[in-house]
Formats: sequence, structure tokens, C-alpha cells
Amino acid sequence: MDSRRQEHLWKPETVRSTISDVARRAGVSTATVSRVMNRSGRVHPATAERVRSAVQALGYTPHLAARRLMQQRTNAIGLISAEIGGPYYAALLRGIEEVTARERCALLILSISSLNYEDMDMALPLGEHNTDGLLIFTNSLPDDIVTRLHLRGHPMVMLHRTPPSGVAIPHIHVANQSGAYAAVSHLLVAHERRRIVLLRGPDGNEDAFEREQGYHRAHFDCGVEVAPELLVQGDFSEEVAQASITELLRRGVVFDAIFAADDESAYGAVAALRAAGRRLPEDVAIVGFDDVPLSRHLTPALTTVAAPIQAIGRLATELLLDQIQQGTPERLEERKLVLETQLVVRRSCGCTASSSE
Repeated sequence: MDSRRQEHLWKPETVRSTISDVARRAGVSTATVSRVMNRSGRVHPATAERVRSAVQALGYTPHLAARRLMQQRTNAIGLISAEIGGPYYAALLRGIEEVTARERCALLILSISSLNYEDMDMALPLGEHNTDGLLIFTNSLPDDIVTRLHLRGHPMVMLHRTPPSGVAIPHIHVANQSGAYAAVSHLLVAHERRRIVLLRGPDGNEDAFEREQGYHRAHFDCGVEVAPELLVQGDFSEEVAQASITELLRRGVVFDAIFAADDESAYGAVAALRAAGRRLPEDVAIVGFDDVPLSRHLTPALTTVAAPIQAIGRLATELLLDQIQQGTPERLEERKLVLETQLVVRRSCGCTASSSE
């Protein structure tokens, strides 16, 4: 975060700020504040910047019903994600909806892919004004906004992400490192593969980082050196992974196996290998991570690390509703859940029969 944003991070006050407070701090009229907040009418850029700085400094919430909703529930929760789509997201959503349907609670979903930082900082579309609590998926919100919501007492649960430093928010993860370790060790020991490509996940993603740690630890424990040219981007994306494997093949890089940090990138790798005439698993063995439903139906069926995706959605929602109903007691704020993963062995790694380890 740049220094300008750090200077204007909201600090808790005993009294909620009003639009008049913002106007006084910025040296403008309340009508000007309203135009900036609603992006209606023309305001000089320098004036608009003063208003935005005042909004951030005072922690002003731009909605009329905020005070009423502090004592009155909306009977809705929100899910904030970087994007909506893909087999992982579908499974997660099934787990969330299992609980919201049972509890007769509405679910509002926000994809922040079309929003920039300023949009979120000025008026986050989901928050105190229309939800009783939020599920935050991975890195979909900046730390300062998460911290601000927490300081306001808005219930939250984080999925696949550790809360900002010094902020106690319940969070749910899977055993990424041990799962990756099992998958890569299987390739190294059971199939004696020595040149294993790692299709990395996105930079800054905690799951991706931990899975990469498992990849390296498996190599270290087996006494096999990792060649730097085998570490390429997959970004949890079929398209990115396909391009990365295609490029390795074009350059003539030798490899006999692939560990994909998620199943979608494994699909891209399979497409690239088939286009190049490589046989699976005879020429190149491949293992993924997540075990989304499509993986068992590939040819050959994908060996992968099964993550309890639907259970993550279900448990996160139950934990959020517990906070809403019980007022975020300390025992809930301190809670961290790490769900176990399991290696599901199928044909793509070279095994002739399906099993699990």
C-alpha cells in the first residue's frame, strides 16, 4: 500500500461520523460531498481528492440506514470474491447455500474483479448497510478495508486467507503443504520421476505459497534437486497453465511429470501435452490439487489432492452465523480451522488402479 493510503487509514472513534463532518474536514458543502460519493455531477479533481481523504480519515459510511441496521439484522450475509466462476467456486457455493437455505438466510455475492481500490474504499457494495456479516474469499479485499470492518464490529470469516496482522478474525484453510508433499512424494517415490514441473498458483496467494513449500520439501526429503526452469506460472488458470507448458515444450525443456497447484491448471497442462503428442502418463505423469468433479472424468482420470471444498463453504457459513448470533465472543474470534486433504490416486500419475493415500 502506498504512503498516501496509509496516511488516511480510518481510526476508530467513539461517535460515527456524518456527512457534515466530512464536509467540514474537506472544506466543502455537503452537496459536494454527496456528488463525490455518488459520482454525480462535476467536481474538481483536487476537491474530490480532499473529500475522499476526509471520508477515509473519518471512517464515514455513506448510507442513511447504518445506525438503524446496527440494532436490526438484515437476515442476509455477503460473499466477497475476486471472481465468480470455475469448478472450485461452484463447489464452495454449494456448501455455503446448504447452510443459508437451512437457516433461511439470504446470500448476496459480490465479485470485485470489476472494482478498483477507490470504488471499494469509498463505498463497498457489501458491508454493514446490507449484510449481517461477510465471507471474505482469499485476497478479495485489501487489509485496511478488512481491518476497518473488523473495528466497526462487523462479523467476518476469511476463507483461504490469514487475517491482517493484529486482527482476530476466524479463518478457514486446508492442509496445503502436507497435501502437496504427498502428491509430489508419490511422483518421486512410487513413479521415480525426477524432472517435475511445478505449475505455481497466483503470486500472493497463501494456498499457492504453501503448496509450493510442499513441492520443495518433498524434493528435499527425497534428495532430489529442483531445477529452476521447472518452476512456471499456472495462476490457477487453465489458459495460463497451457501457455506455460507449451512454452516449456517449445524451448525443449525436459520433464517427466507435472504437479499443478490446482486442477484447472492441470487441465491446461493436459491440453498442451496432447497438442504436442505427448502420452499421459507414459511420457509425462501429472497430479493436480482440489479434486473438483471433472477431474475423475478426464482421460486418463486425474490423480489429485482432494480438498473438502464444500465443507469449507459450509463450516465458514456456520461460523459466521455463530458470530452474528452470539456477538463475536473471543472464543470465536480466535478460531482457526485447517481441514485435512487426501491424495486421490488415479491413472494420470501412472498408477493402474484408483485408490487414496
